[in-house]
Amino acid sequence: MDMEGLSSICASLGILEEDETTKQMIYTKGEHCLDALKDLLRFLRRDDPETREVFKQVCRWNIVSKDLIPIIEHCQHDRNLVLNAVKVLVFLSMPIEPSSSDIPQQIEYLWNMKFSLTSSDAVAVIVSLLEGPLENLECELFTEDDWKLVQLVLTLFRNILSIQDISSLQKAGQFLSLRDRFLELLFRENVMDLIIVITQQIGGSRGYLRQDNLLLLDIFHYIFMGQDPELLAKAHLKRSEEGGDAKACIDDLKSIMEEEAKKRRVSRLQHTNRHSQFSGTFTRFTVGGSTVVVKGNPNYASQNTLLKSHGGHGISTGHGDLPLMRKNILALLHDFVNQFLSGGYNVFMKSVREDIEKEHHTVQKGDIIVFFKVAEFVTSFQYHKCLASKPSDGTAASEASADNCADDSFFQGDVCGPIAASMNESMFQLVISSWRNAFEGLKETNDYKFLSAASSLLKNMIRMCNLVLKLFPEDSKEPLTARILLYKLFYDQTDQGMTQFILNQIKMFNSRKQPKSDLADLVEMMHVIMQLMENLQARGLLRVSRKSRKGKKKAASETVTKSKQFEDHAAAPDVDGSSVSERPAEYVGEQESPMKVASGLKEDTNTSPLVDGLGTSETKMGSPGDVPQVDDNAPGHADDNLCCCTDDSSDDEQAAAVNEVDFKVSSLISAFANCSFIQNLCWLLKFYRSNSSNTNQYIIGLLRKVTDDLELAPMLYQLSLLVTFYDILEEQKLSPSEDHADIVVFITSLVRKMLKKMKHQPLLFIEILFWKTRRECHYINAEYLLHELGHLKKGNRNQDSVPGNTEVESSEAPMNGFAEA
Repeated sequence: MDMEGLSSICASLGILEEDETTKQMIYTKGEHCLDALKDLLRFLRRDDPETREVFKQVCRWNIVSKDLIPIIEHCQHDRNLVLNAVKVLVFLSMPIEPSSSDIPQQIEYLWNMKFSLTSSDAVAVIVSLLEGPLENLECELFTEDDWKLVQLVLTLFRNILSIQDISSLQKAGQFLSLRDRFLELLFRENVMDLIIVITQQIGGSRGYLRQDNLLLLDIFHYIFMGQDPELLAKAHLKRSEEGGDAKACIDDLKSIMEEEAKKRRVSRLQHTNRHSQFSGTFTRFTVGGSTVVVKGNPNYASQNTLLKSHGGHGISTGHGDLPLMRKNILALLHDFVNQFLSGGYNVFMKSVREDIEKEHHTVQKGDIIVFFKVAEFVTSFQYHKCLASKPSDGTAASEASADNCADDSFFQGDVCGPIAASMNESMFQLVISSWRNAFEGLKETNDYKFLSAASSLLKNMIRMCNLVLKLFPEDSKEPLTARILLYKLFYDQTDQGMTQFILNQIKMFNSRKQPKSDLADLVEMMHVIMQLMENLQARGLLRVSRKSRKGKKKAASETVTKSKQFEDHAAAPDVDGSSVSERPAEYVGEQESPMKVASGLKEDTNTSPLVDGLGTSETKMGSPGDVPQVDDNAPGHADDNLCCCTDDSSDDEQAAAVNEVDFKVSSLISAFANCSFIQNLCWLLKFYRSNSSNTNQYIIGLLRKVTDDLELAPMLYQLSLLVTFYDILEEQKLSPSEDHADIVVFITSLVRKMLKKMKHQPLLFIEILFWKTRRECHYINAEYLLHELGHLKKGNRNQDSVPGNTEVESSEAPMNGFAEA
């Protein structure tokens, strides 16, 4: 990098000095200021994106606050000069490349730039540049030059809004205040209104603005980033003046302190050479009251308005934990989202969705994630808004114009009308297919962010459908449309359908690489889907498509060797009426569990279940507790074994066929009897304190389906799960909570029944080391029932028979002693 050339260019821009008479800061531009700006643009275009040396040096010299912003503020009459200054700002504020070096330092420079823009009048001048293009837009005289100018300004605002990452070396409190102040500035200067107006013109203006739909999508994404849609939707209910005076005083105090800091920084610009050799380590109090450690020259360090603090490395992107600090911003954003939904949202989102479906060359994978996040935020906002309003009758739901929503798959009402473009069948199919493709390519891409975005969006879409059925009368149009859409979504019950895909996502959840919130979303989706299916089934028969496949024909010699008792059990029909195929006998000695030895049956643990829709499955060991990852896609799965069939095939095996059958919710519930499914539910239950109350309720509800409806409680008799249950009971014993009472009741009942069985089945003490199949659970239950039946028969005998009673007591003594040990 030509340091001398860059230095001479920056020096040629001008000088910021204080007027001796007015005591105000004035800017005197250099003779070659315009040429210097163009040369600076050339330097920035040639800057290495990995090192960004030009960017760092320009920010180190504080060119933004010393030259660029003063040029925009004091040289408004020179339009060409202002435009070039804006172009330089666009290049300087471009998002950081993840592969670049010294990211924490770049983040700090960007925050300094955002602070300088927020504390100046530059935004008002920049917005005034759009006066001509907007007039031409209204008069339908919009030209390509107007479009380029609008694109330039929108790009600048996108870049500044995207400055939200906070390194772990920085404190979050002061950045939250700055984020809110910049949003407030955009509202004050009518930038947010301009964004809405431009969004509404996506379909017109000779197609120019259609090319910027992804740019506008980024803007909406960064506006919504870090906001809580539930809190935002309820903002209009909390517009009270309580605490307003105290909040205003705090905001005013922070503003005064920031103004004083700005004055001190400007004064130090004139004394940069003084004490230049001094360095050391000292502490300083931030606005939030915390102490930060500053190393180096205090003169230079004090010029950094946003101080760094020690405590870690890396970048924090947990924007969901950064709530808004000002209630007036909540109210403004609430009105902004409503305005967005009232006009422009459907047309805008439809244009982006069509580009994604057509695989437009400008659409990247990151753009699809942003699209999902924007749709997820707006859908969640509408959900909580309608949930808070709770209309009592159908009069609150007025139909929208048929001209605006001609597609029958669109919702046309107050609940889903504003978000019709993201609640139709095409949107569901796009989300599911994109999610499936991302999951299939996970080994190559390792991109779990896409899975998170897709699952969160689909959860809110399903919740919205469920809310429509609850809020409106059954004979109104909105529930009818919702039911038709749900019939289409639930029709495919093969492995390619939505229901089985979500179920498999729970089974194959990776707790090491995926966030806990993803599993919570999946569990909530499964809970709501089960409720929706029950409601649809209550209205009549639910017809679905399902793949069925007959098993291999076994040789007569092999069949004869099977015991009659095992044949009767294997021939028992599952929930769909199909039979369980037998397993070869060569695996008996290797994977036989203690409970099977006790049962006296020659059963092999490698029995391949009848799987609907999949020809082969693969079991992978290596999860916590050596839990196999069973790929079980059949809702009517009759036997969930630890190992599935291999890739062998024969001429006797018939190809899979798709049949339309009557669907019962019990067939879906039977698929919950899976060791991976149960293990992931109990793993999520470990975080019951941080989980939402609804999440804990969904977990317990699904586990009750396994223990009560399916009568497969022994599936939970596993050591790793028992450790989790013990920890929960111990914590609740020390500090009981009413919020977690349902969890305690479920675990207590489960453990008591398990200990009761262990008293008479001592081998269960060893069996808890292993994950159990459905068949093994039936054996445990059957043996306990036989014991209870025998005990009941003995109790009906003559109680005066002393030898008989003595024999019973002597036979039970060893078992009781083992259980007590």
